[in-house]
Formats: sequence, structure tokens, C-alpha cells
Amino acid sequence: MISPSELKQQMQQQIEQSQSLDWLHIPARAKTALAQQDLPNRKLESWKYTSVAAIQNTDYFTTLAKPELDLTAAQKLIKTLPDVSRLVFINGRINLELSDYSDLENQGIITLFSNANDSQKALINKHLGSICDPEQHFFAALNYAQSNEGVLIHVPAEFKVGQPILMVYLSSDTDSPGMAHTRSLVIVEPRSQLELIEQYDSIGNHLQSLHNHVEEIVVMENAQLRHLRIQAEDESHAMINGLHIELAANSHYEQHALTLGSLLKRNDINIVFQGQHAYAQLNGVFLSKHRQHIDNHINLEHASAHCNSDTEYKGFVSDNSRAIFNGRIHIHPQAQKTAAHLNNKNLLLSKQAELNTKPELEIYADDVQCSHGASIGQLDEQSLFYFQSRGNDRATAEAMLCMGFVNEMVRRFPNENVQRLIADRLARYFNDVDQLHALWSMESNDE
Repeated sequence: MISPSELKQQMQQQIEQSQSLDWLHIPARAKTALAQQDLPNRKLESWKYTSVAAIQNTDYFTTLAKPELDLTAAQKLIKTLPDVSRLVFINGRINLELSDYSDLENQGIITLFSNANDSQKALINKHLGSICDPEQHFFAALNYAQSNEGVLIHVPAEFKVGQPILMVYLSSDTDSPGMAHTRSLVIVEPRSQLELIEQYDSIGNHLQSLHNHVEEIVVMENAQLRHLRIQAEDESHAMINGLHIELAANSHYEQHALTLGSLLKRNDINIVFQGQHAYAQLNGVFLSKHRQHIDNHINLEHASAHCNSDTEYKGFVSDNSRAIFNGRIHIHPQAQKTAAHLNNKNLLLSKQAELNTKPELEIYADDVQCSHGASIGQLDEQSLFYFQSRGNDRATAEAMLCMGFVNEMVRRFPNENVQRLIADRLARYFNDVDQLHALWSMESNDE
């Protein structure tokens, strides 16, 4: 097993070999931060239930993943979402042949960092790293230390983007392990509207890449952002995903997320309410099977008065997999008149599976309405009996109930094309989750 110090040395060597854009400020700051941090371990409260051993012992960190892909298969996959402006990344690198965003590029709404003009460079340097502090996030520091490319999405004031912007992050089989770093900066100016879709997908069944993604979003006064996220990579994939959002006064942020498990998947979502009367709604569902691992961390920093948030997540855990949900609401002293609610409901379908759920409330204001809750249960036997009495076998009855549990969240996705894409991914997922009763009935090893 490689030691953390040896791994840090490998990272430093990779960083020294990489080239960053010479006008970017963040790489120098990130390199300094990275040198002062250690790889996350389970002694840290925020990593208590997740070990990085799965990625620590694979040679991801010495090279960047190569952008190899069957373009025909990729074209078929990405066309499942029509009527969008599309950017496609393959193992972390932009593929212009598969991308289609020229109209918005001509308007200055979508710009690659490498193509930025002087005013866009100033905007990137102003905001990149302002919400996601590399001193606080190890993998963000690792990402920003190698910032040779990125995407700026800048919606001007009082502008409604006509069709959704789709960011597709494809992972594919490679000859050897490697790391993919992607980063995006989204700025929605006052009184503007945007629908952003992120599709994390894969082609192949033996992925050898670790995808490290960092995204910062600034939603300004009276602006609206609808954010749809689908994480459906193959289970051999590993991913660290950091999403950091700042909400100004009277802004509205809405997120819908589907997460399928993989070798290791870590999602950090941090939202800061900087202006009064801002609102955030987060709906999500996560599913794990086999020996997959999912870790969802949501942190809501209510730093201003009269801000509201509603968070609801559902989890589905089976086989020998493991899932974590940590939802934290932090009410600052000045955040009077806050209404914040968080709920996490889960189905645990195997004695060998493990689910850790931890809702948190940290309140320093006295005039607030806040609630949090979590539940873990099994499939209802009466409902199973009802389906079986209609001629279905036990496995089919269980699959139908599980799909109903998940679809309640999927139906909330406000885009029919995205719903169809999710339905296709869930059909694949449930193809080999048809022995749920047998899994639950298995005796544990120590019984």
C-alpha cells in the first residue's frame, strides 16, 4: 500500500509537469494550499465514513487520463438530450467535435478559459476560488493547482438563455489509470435565468480514471438557476465532485440530482446564502449496489435573514454497498426569520449493506423555523403481498416498489427529456437488482 506521503510526492510531481494558463491567479494559491494539506482520512469528521484507500492504492495520480473514446458510441449517447447547447468532455478534456455551443459562444455566454478575452480573464480571476476555498478542500486544491482549462458560463443581466446548457462529462476505458480534472465557473447576473444540465456518464465497463470536478456558481440578485445533475457512470469509476454556490438577495436556486454508485463517489454541495430572501431547493436520490460507495455531503450556510431552503433526499442501498448522507444546516446569528427544512428517507435492502445518515442543525439565531429528519426502512410486506397477489413473483414485486420509491423523486425533474434519460439509466440499474428479498434474507457472516 502506498503511503500518504508517497502519494503527495506523486501529486507534486504531476503538478510540476502540468502547465497552467499564465494569467490565472488560482494555481499558485492552490499549490501553496496543497503543500500544507494532507490527504483526507477518516479521522476528519467530514470523511469519517469514507476511506480514500480505493483511490490511494490505484495509480491515478501520476498521469492525466487520455481522451480516448469511440466517437460513434459517444454520439449516440449524447443525442438522448436534444434541444440543448452542449459541451462534451472526454476523460477531462473538451471534445469540440461532439460539442455544439457556437451560438452561445458568439454571444460571450460560454467561453473556454483558453479563449477568454481580457474582461473575461478579469471575471474568472475575480470569482474562481472565491466560493470554494482551496485551503479548505484538498481535492479542490489539487484541481486548481493544474488549471490549464475550464469553462466560463456568464449570463448577462436581464437575459434568459433560450435553451438548456448541457455539460457532458464522459469517462471511457483507458490503457492505464489516470486522473481527469475539470472545472467550471457559472455566473448568472441580476434578473437572468438559466437551466443547466450536467450529465456524468461513461462508455466501457473497466474505467481507470478518477474524475476530480470543481464547480463554482454565483447567482446574483433576482436571478434564477435551475440545475439538473445525472451521475450515471459505470461502477468501476471513481469521482470527487465539489459544487459551491453563492446566492445573492432574492435569488432562486433549484437542484434535482440522481446519483448512481461507483467504486468511490463523493459529492460535496456547499451553498452560502449571502443576500436576504434567497431560496434554495434541493431534491435528490442516490442508489448503490454490489460494492459501490456513495458519500453525499450537503452544507447550507444561512448567513442572511429571510432566506429559505428545502432539501429532500432519498437513498436506496443494497448488496454489500455503502452510502453516506450528511446534511447540515448552519444558521448564522444574523440569519433571523430563516425557514430551513431537510429530510432524508432511505431503503436498506441487505443485511450486508451499510447506510450512515446524519442530518445536522446548528442554529445561532432565535427567530427561525427549522427541521431535519432521517429514516431507514425496508420494503413494506403488505405492499409486496398486494403485488404478488396480482400474479407477480417476489423479485418483480420488490423491483416495482423500489422503482416507485425512486420515481417519486425522478418525476420532480422539470425536464421531460432528462426524465427519459434517467428512466433508461434506471432500467439498466434495476436489471441486476432483482434478488432483493434473497439479499435481505441472507444470514450475516457472524450469525
